[in-house]
Amino acid sequence: MHHQAQEDDNPLCGDVVHVDLKIGNDDKVEEAWFSGDGCCISQASASMLMEEIEGKSIHEIRDFSAENMLELF
Repeated sequence: MHHQAQEDDNPLCGDVVHVDLKIGNDDKVEEAWFSGDGCCISQASASMLMEEIEGKSIHEIRDFSAENMLELF
């Protein structure tokens, strides 16, 4: 089991999201959580994304596109 972290910001609006993943020995996301500052839309989007990726393999997550994110809405 290991942890993976990523942080990114949007220079146009100042939103910042930090994502942490707990990945099991089977390469599936056991837990996903985020922290950050931003508007309610960015925070809601990050929350929806965390729910979507929990239980998926890291290979499935790598293939997750912006179009897939739009389908969540």
